[in-house]
Amino acid sequence: MRLENWFGPYSGNANSTTLTVDSPINETAVFYPGVLIRVSSGGYVVYSYGTTSGTVKPGTPATVYVPVGTNVSLSTHPLLFVYSFEGWSGLTSSKSVRVSIIVSSPTSIKANYGYNYLVIGSLSGSVVVAVAVAFLYLAKRRKGPARG
Repeated sequence: MRLENWFGPYSGNANSTTLTVDSPINETAVFYPGVLIRVSSGGYVVYSYGTTSGTVKPGTPATVYVPVGTNVSLSTHPLLFVYSFEGWSGLTSSKSVRVSIIVSSPTSIKANYGYNYLVIGSLSGSVVVAVAVAFLYLAKRRKGPARG
C-alpha cells in the first residue's frame, strides 16, 4: 500500500507533517494498493488503466499503485520469435495473452515465457536441409560434367 493523499485540515501526500490542533479535526489518509508485476526472461508486459500505460521488462519488476476497484489490463509480448508466452502465475493461472484484473488489495502477478520449441525445431530442420542441399550441390560440381 502507498499513501496517496490526506484529506482534512492538511491536504497533501507527505508521509508526515506537523499540525497544530486547537479543535477537533477529521483527517483521512487514502492508500492505494499495489500490483506487483513480474516478468520472466523472454518477453515483456504492457499494462494500462484509465489513460495510464507502461511496460515491464524482464527481470525488472514494477509495482503499479491504483485506487481500489481499478481495472488493470495486462498483455504479454515475447521478445523474439524463439520465445512464447506460457501463462500467468500469482493472481491468476490464465494462459491468455491478455488479462484484466480488478484491484481490491495488494497483489502480484507474473508473466512466464519459455522457448518456442516448434519454431526452434523448424528453424533447425531448415538449416539441416539447406546444408545438405549445399553439400550435394558442391559435391556434384567437384565431379565435373559427365564424360561419355
